[in-house]
Amino acid sequence: VFVEVWQNRDKLAEIKKIKAWLLTITHNKAASYLRKKAGSMTSVSWDELAAHTIPDELQTPDEQLISREEMTRINKAIDDLPPRCKQVFVLAKIEKLPYKEIATMLDISVKTINIHVAKALEHIATALRKESV
Repeated sequence: VFVEVWQNRDKLAEIKKIKAWLLTITHNKAASYLRKKAGSMTSVSWDELAAHTIPDELQTPDEQLISREEMTRINKAIDDLPPRCKQVFVLAKIEKLPYKEIATMLDISVKTINIHVAKALEHIATALRKESV
């Protein structure tokens, strides 16, 4: 976490909620570590990750409500993805691993990762549009 903060030190002045930002980085690093340590992409469930979300006291009441509702819809859309697409999306967009690292880890091409991520984002956007109508 400290390395991440150091690497982004030039952006610190722009961050409005530094405590929330630090907790998010810590959460992401911990989840990534647990996955790597276990040697399995399924070792940390969505429920386990949800149990370690950013504390509500760091958000305004409006942000809490919107955040919970949106996250529920987004998580449902992610859960509905095909298994491989979901796995790639989680690694790329939630764990923020480089595409090359994911490609090596899963023994697929970077182009395939791009396709999975695009498909996942389209699916999530469509699901959010349907529920907001």
